[in-house]
Amino acid sequence: TDRRWFVLWSGTPRMDEQVAKRLWVWYAAGGREAVTAWLMARDVSKFNAGATPRLTDAKAIVQAAGMSAAESWLADEMMERRGEFARGAVVGPWIRLIDRLQGAAPQNVKIVVPALLHAFQEARWIDMGLVHSRAHPTKKHLVVAPEMAHLGKTDLRALAEQPNGPLRVVG
Repeated sequence: TDRRWFVLWSGTPRMDEQVAKRLWVWYAAGGREAVTAWLMARDVSKFNAGATPRLTDAKAIVQAAGMSAAESWLADEMMERRGEFARGAVVGPWIRLIDRLQGAAPQNVKIVVPALLHAFQEARWIDMGLVHSRAHPTKKHLVVAPEMAHLGKTDLRALAEQPNGPLRVVG
């Protein structure tokens, strides 16, 4: 047989013995049935086990702990709409964007393309693919902030192509 062991850890202190006894008395006096009835009455018709879980503070902390310094700084810049990300839309080539970002990055933080691409994911920015328009006939990769995705690609490309003001140096 295939046995899988799971370890559940909690920082919660052990339940007081008197509280535990009262809980078991309540369970025996109909508490189990009450809990079952409450669970059975819940509408789970829209439950989707394959859906992306919502982002909680705890999940954000775990994700941030796994990021490099560059990824963390970039994701923070994106979420706070600072510097190059203030408009909510950026276009490639990514090496040019990285050259501009490197001047504003904290000391000893090296920004590379994979860190930028990972930061886009962590900040939930949306890849709009290669985009061109009459005003900008050359196809360029466009990535936008989540709240901007409903706008037309032509408008987003024009927004991303606007010249930047001076960068704010952090650090």
